[in-house]
Amino acid sequence: MPNPTDYRMRVEEILRDSSVKSIDREIISDILDQSRAIIFDGHFNLINGMHTDTFFRFAQILQYPRFITKISEGIADWYSATYKINIDVVLSTEGPGMVLAYEISSILNKKYKMKSTAMFSDRDPATGKPRNSLSEGFSIKSRKKVLVVNDITTTTTGIATLIALAKSYNAKVIAACVFASRAVEEEKAMLYKKTKIVLAEMIDLKIQQWPKYDCHLCKENMPIIYSRDLQMLTACDMNTPEILSELARNAA
Repeated sequence: MPNPTDYRMRVEEILRDSSVKSIDREIISDILDQSRAIIFDGHFNLINGMHTDTFFRFAQILQYPRFITKISEGIADWYSATYKINIDVVLSTEGPGMVLAYEISSILNKKYKMKSTAMFSDRDPATGKPRNSLSEGFSIKSRKKVLVVNDITTTTTGIATLIALAKSYNAKVIAACVFASRAVEEEKAMLYKKTKIVLAEMIDLKIQQWPKYDCHLCKENMPIIYSRDLQMLTACDMNTPEILSELARNAA
């Protein structure tokens, strides 16, 4: 079993300065440490097709309601302090992001006296990416003000999809924020160029990734773990080399 102190040190090594600073860095480290949301020493295939040895799984944090409330309050506080514009819709996608959208909307309404609703897009079950359609029963009225949120972005393409979806209803997107980003600066700059929205993040993860043809783990014939295969794991399994090795063999 990995040394708990070593795990926390490794987490702190990949945390970069982020744009949303409404939660103390120490609290962020506590959340990641206790939830074991970052999985080290594997061989993972990301949604964008890149390979990495480190994986962030927001579902681990969902097990702890107090963490979700703290994160959501941090994003709500950041939004209110930065924009000072009442939000009508907090938009995310089906999956972990919808929990954030609900909590953030609730806090904006209770703490900042807004009258927002939480809405979600459909999600591609194979990739986890947002689709350019709202879940059944949802509709955004014209000229409504929208805050786009999600649990994580790897390339910003999912955020761009949500922004485009809101605009397709003639709504006005005020801001976009994710809990975690592993996107590089060029991808964030491209999102701004395309949407005129600056993506904010609560944690910015410095995690290396490589194309398949340049992946040293592939060259070492280390079996690949796909994100869909992680759903069966529990918190106790995270960062246990024997469990990850067995999962990789099954995936292969």
